[in-house]
Amino acid sequence: MEFTLTKLLGGLMMPVPIIFFLLACGILLSLLSRFRVLATLLTASGTVLLILVSTPPFPEKILRDLEKSYPVLEDIPQVPWIIVLGGGTRGKDHWPAASRLGEASMYRLAEGVRLAKILPDATLITSGGSDKAGPSSAELMAAVAVSWGIDPGRIIISPKPHNTAQEAREAASIINQHDSLLLVTSASHMPRAVALFQGQGLSVIPSPTGHLVDPQRSQGHVGTYLPQSAYIRFVERAMWERIGLFWARLRGLL
Repeated sequence: MEFTLTKLLGGLMMPVPIIFFLLACGILLSLLSRFRVLATLLTASGTVLLILVSTPPFPEKILRDLEKSYPVLEDIPQVPWIIVLGGGTRGKDHWPAASRLGEASMYRLAEGVRLAKILPDATLITSGGSDKAGPSSAELMAAVAVSWGIDPGRIIISPKPHNTAQEAREAASIINQHDSLLLVTSASHMPRAVALFQGQGLSVIPSPTGHLVDPQRSQGHVGTYLPQSAYIRFVERAMWERIGLFWARLRGLL
């Protein structure tokens, strides 16, 4: 129930529902002559907000601020643990395991497997449940990791957690607090993940991946400056992470 409520309330705070609400109210009120001024204000607000979140400057700025919190890991330390956080699942049971992983899960797993091959003695933990019927993120990531050459004996599957706070608690029950671990998740998600894992007393070395903001976008074609749904996704991701951090602090998890 808490998981569903969190997703619902968080979703309603995203740009598209807010823009839809403003434009819908503006259109409806425009039918009533005494509310024409308010209708114009709401419609204009929705339009301006749509332009703001769908063109590059603002979306890239707020997401880049999160993604640059931790640098890409270049010097790989010798640690006994690598944990890859789940990033969602998709599709149906008859799809290949790799096709059933969400985009974020695939980026994260690819980085986790790269680190596991550099550190052959490290244990790889795949983490994350699923809000759908069928295999969890953790189970699918483990299956793909094995198909990519990781010995299944090196993998611990943690399929129960449904959010990052639960993943941190589950990891703390597996990993000795005296051990360091490589934490693999999306760059924009890393600040919240590090805070929650450190809140469980774990010694975390961040290994961010799946960066969405392209630092060389300005060198591309003129079409990259036009309004695009991809930039709305940037805003959604940045807002979701900041809401998540606020909610974690409110619950005393940080």
